Amino acid sequence: MDKVRNHPRQIAVLICGLAILLLGLVFHQTLMSMVLIWLNSSTYGHGLLIAPISLYLIWNNRHRLAALPIKASFWGLVWLLGAALLWLLGDMAQINLISILPLSPSSPALCWRFWVCPWLGP
Repeated sequence: MDKVRNHPRQIAVLICGLAILLLGLVFHQTLMSMVLIWLNSSTYGHGLLIAPISLYLIWNNRHRLAALPIKASFWGLVWLLGAALLWLLGDMAQINLISILPLSPSSPALCWRFWVCPWLGP
């Protein structure tokens, strides 16, 4: 139990990673629809670069990110619930753009739920 208390950062990273994985599993149809649009459209083909660039930026700033305080933020949950509501409305109306749109800010909202980042506000 002492090992768990001594590593809150690793636990927060694990929970955030699992939450993002769960988000991908729950919204896998929407995610696959988004990837198919990226693959088949010359207009949105740049979407394929989002994940590698994001991972590079996270890796490149890992020391700065490691220094951020672990403090849960209610606003991350509000953002996530708003994105889920927008997805639900798009899914019910069967408007692909509206159901795809909220998936992008959902991962940052999950991370914001666990860390208070200075550039995101309180």
